Amino acid sequence: TITVNNGGFGVKLGDTSLKNKPSDTGMLAIPDIVFANDVTYLRIWFNDGVTGPQQLSPDRQLVSVPYAYRASTADNVGTGQIAEGSITTAKIADGAVGSAQINTAEVQNRVRGTCAEGNSIRTVDAAGGVVCETDDVGTPYTAGTGINIGTDNKISIANDSVTGGPGGIIKDNTITSDDIGPDAVGSSELSINSVNSDKVVNGSLTAADISDETGVNYVGGDQSLVLGGVATIVQSVTIKAPSAGYVIVNVSGSFRDEYYYNVINARCSITTDSTIDENNLIEIEFYSYYGTSKIPVAATRGFPVTAGNITFNLVCYDFSNYGNVTVNDTQMTAIFSPTKY
Repeated sequence: TITVNNGGFGVKLGDTSLKNKPSDTGMLAIPDIVFANDVTYLRIWFNDGVTGPQQLSPDRQLVSVPYAYRASTADNVGTGQIAEGSITTAKIADGAVGSAQINTAEVQNRVRGTCAEGNSIRTVDAAGGVVCETDDVGTPYTAGTGINIGTDNKISIANDSVTGGPGGIIKDNTITSDDIGPDAVGSSELSINSVNSDKVVNGSLTAADISDETGVNYVGGDQSLVLGGVATIVQSVTIKAPSAGYVIVNVSGSFRDEYYYNVINARCSITTDSTIDENNLIEIEFYSYYGTSKIPVAATRGFPVTAGNITFNLVCYDFSNYGNVTVNDTQMTAIFSPTKY
């Protein structure tokens, strides 16, 4: 029962506890969708019990106060009320997403298993468990041509197997002094003409990167030595060969006889020994006439050599054995070359 005073009454809309009599179902609750519209009106019907239900005019527009009712629906937001792409990381509380919220068909769960030493993880299941397998140890590898893998697992490359030039294996400007050990590169490690200036970074080589190489040596000076009938070392020169190769030795000087009308015969050889090499003779024969005679002499000989110090000698003797022949002002020059040209 609602009390009416001079035509005025008050009622709470949607109050399901309000009934005309105990047997009534009561007033219906106002559904949420009513306030989903931008404009909502209230229409009232009145029944005085005599003339029947009568519509009161005009309808009354509901404004701000009734729309506050809609705020209660925020306590019951479902997926249908959330717009696509509206939830960002800032909207999710720390720790709010756990294993129950993760779709393991889409997202991998945290890996929870471990493998013992000597084993590796083979697979991870949806729950984060792991399946282990034994590590591969000692699996052999097949080296390519010119490459060797030793028992210590170190890789070595055969001599002459790395080439340069256009389209070669070594890219221009890729080798620096850090890549080359001191004295590590000799003639046997490089193919002929395989390294040019394009292969070496400008300014990268220091003295420590270059083998200690003596390419040339020479001796000589003022000299006058009387020859006898026995082979004598007249001059010597020593050169250090950094590797196997060749040494070219050149000698020059002069012979003199101070007697009249003698046929002078002197013999010499360039050798690594202290005796005459009969297979490589330098023979000087001249006729001494009207006093002192002086004959200039020059000769050259090549030698194949191995790495290290080698001494070359000019050995001479007076084959005519007059005892009056002198050899004078001899010069010796030795030049090393790693190869023939």
